[in-house]
Amino acid sequence: MLTKNWAITPTFDRELKHYQLLGYIQRVEQHFEQYRLYPYLSELREDHSELLELRKRKEELQRTVRGVLTGFDVRAGEALHEALPLPGPFDVIEDLLDKAIPRLAHVLEHGIQLQHELLGVVHGLQVGLQPLDLRSGWMLLRTGKEARVYAYSIPWVLPPERSDTRSFVRTRFVTTYSLGIGHTYDLIREDLQRTFRALPLAATFAMECEQELPRFETLLPLARQRLHSLLFPSFNSLPDPARPS
Repeated sequence: MLTKNWAITPTFDRELKHYQLLGYIQRVEQHFEQYRLYPYLSELREDHSELLELRKRKEELQRTVRGVLTGFDVRAGEALHEALPLPGPFDVIEDLLDKAIPRLAHVLEHGIQLQHELLGVVHGLQVGLQPLDLRSGWMLLRTGKEARVYAYSIPWVLPPERSDTRSFVRTRFVTTYSLGIGHTYDLIREDLQRTFRALPLAATFAMECEQELPRFETLLPLARQRLHSLLFPSFNSLPDPARPS
């Protein structure tokens, strides 16, 4: 991730800034080529948003810096002033923004498309009868013959903006089962109910993925997103506001 306010600190060296930008983009693209989405996609989205906000603040500053009065716009009802040039470092910032914003937007779009593609290979299904309260329970993450069990929970108060549904589902690894005749999903659910009596008749969902993906950087976050889509289908049918404009 780029450091906070990297575009304006610690120096206004044009060549250095472009080198930092290029190196950052190359690292993120390498992670995406290896199907490693997180935390890189979230950080990229944040970095892109920060540059858009920086450009907005710069434009606001330019509007407030006024020179000599040159006239009056009758239609707009406002005075016209001579535009004053901003200090030299602002030229470096403007040049960096012109190059960085579209480049980060391009990589971000690629990351979002990759996220949707990989989410399509993660399939979810209910296991057994579900209780009325679905905000906590078991998530069985199967790859091959192995099913890793996670206890999941969803907070009652969700973030006001839908930016990343994977953060709405919290998981904690519990144990692992080898699937077979003696360990089907239903039998695993029954065994969990006997072993963890504090969670009787807990909601249980199985997430399956046949493609080999990095577990922590990709598979587990996507499984949480898929689980959230099963629990709140209407929420996940909303347009994705995370795409760069």
